[in-house]
Amino acid sequence: MEAKLLLLTFAPPPPSITPTSTLARTPISKIPAIFKTKSPSSAVLRKSMNKEEQGLDGLPKEYYDDEWQAQQREKTKELHRKRQEEEEEEERKVEEYRQIGTRLMGYPEEDLKKARRLVSSFIRSAEEVEEKIEEAAEKGELTELVLFVIWNRLDLARRDTEILKREATPCYEIAQ
Repeated sequence: MEAKLLLLTFAPPPPSITPTSTLARTPISKIPAIFKTKSPSSAVLRKSMNKEEQGLDGLPKEYYDDEWQAQQREKTKELHRKRQEEEEEEERKVEEYRQIGTRLMGYPEEDLKKARRLVSSFIRSAEEVEEKIEEAAEKGELTELVLFVIWNRLDLARRDTEILKREATPCYEIAQ
């Protein structure tokens, strides 16, 4: 193997970009004192800092603290776990609503529409709902399908109420 010798030579400094500028011609004694620095240059300061002390400017001191970082990682894990639980709960709710919606799939469409209209009339009658149900039973309109539609509506309403209570409770606690 041959060793190649690399000679390093110092080149003269590049010529000044603006040698005729006013600042270049102003003697140092005429520059105001506020522009003169008495502190050592930043290069000297960087050399005197330990490697541990050197870091990114603008970050809080906690960023360099291992314990603080461990706490932040734990908080992040907890937030991810809560988000995952919320997503699973949402999927469960969607699946329940889907099951409720598919209960009536086997019935004829026309009969289902009539049953839904009848149940809607019960709901609109408000206080007179008992009388409306009795009238429907006397007319023979209160079939298994109608009862099934009523059951579905009540099930949906119950689930909606539970969801509203669960979601309203944290808001209520925050407001107090």
